[in-house]
Amino acid sequence: MSDHCVEHSHAGRRRTAFAIALAALALPLLAVVPASASTPEPVLDGLSQSSAAASCWEIKQNVPDSPDGSYWLLTPQLVAPRTFHCDMTTDGGGWVLIGRGRNGWKDNYNGQGTSDDVARTVTGTGAFSVRQLDAHVIDGLLGGRRIDSMSDGVRLRRATNIAGTQYQEARMKFTSRDRWSWTLGAGFPISGTFDGSAFSNTTTRDFGLDNAYRRVITYDDKSANYVRGFNYGAGATGNTNADSYLYSSVAGGAKPSPFSQVFIRPKLLTADVTYPAVPDTGTAAKAQAPLPASGSIPATWGVAGTGAAG
Repeated sequence: MSDHCVEHSHAGRRRTAFAIALAALALPLLAVVPASASTPEPVLDGLSQSSAAASCWEIKQNVPDSPDGSYWLLTPQLVAPRTFHCDMTTDGGGWVLIGRGRNGWKDNYNGQGTSDDVARTVTGTGAFSVRQLDAHVIDGLLGGRRIDSMSDGVRLRRATNIAGTQYQEARMKFTSRDRWSWTLGAGFPISGTFDGSAFSNTTTRDFGLDNAYRRVITYDDKSANYVRGFNYGAGATGNTNADSYLYSSVAGGAKPSPFSQVFIRPKLLTADVTYPAVPDTGTAAKAQAPLPASGSIPATWGVAGTGAAG
């Protein structure tokens, strides 16, 4: 072999070795280039619209030390996030307040006030004026489930003394009811407990274990002067004071209306509910049924004459 060929052979080997060395240097450089980090899922703590949870219960599971207070909740049936008051303390927490007040509860399907009204003032004399969530909103909190499917039932918390320093816990478990209604005086079948003592085979109209402080009367009762609330039985008495937690229309009147709070505890998790897909163009328009305006049929009332001869 000629010297020229030998020289070319050595040069080729040198180029090959140099290329291998470069490749070896490049490998560590490639290894230290970080992959694009994925955005972590936000904690659904209910503290903002963007972190709204499906239930107070879900917030309690996600953030166990969450205090009692106002939180944002969202289910497919609620359509948009709303604020609600959550009791995060009682019996493991996760309860959502659906109504509160003293005397003046109504059986209107649309309740009294907004969810903000119910959540804003939940205790004290400022909460005596009744506020009840719309029944459609309560059904929305259930996430499409039946009211009789809740193992915890409906929780009723009532003051048991005039000063409002003592309270009672009652639970109503609906035995055959698909959705919520404030017409409790109609008598929906229930079972339940008073401070842990069980009762059964009765209705929401009038139930309990005695005829005093372990009784609930929800219909318009003549003997209570038709003052409606979650009233006690005939063995309990109240007074007419504006700051009384046991109200009666007459001094020492029987069957008083106590300051009461009503809660439910749907154990919904966002991962378990399905939200409908919304196209980029938005959803289709939906026709709304026309509603008559108040005063749309005006009437004029008055005295046409004095009745005396002219």
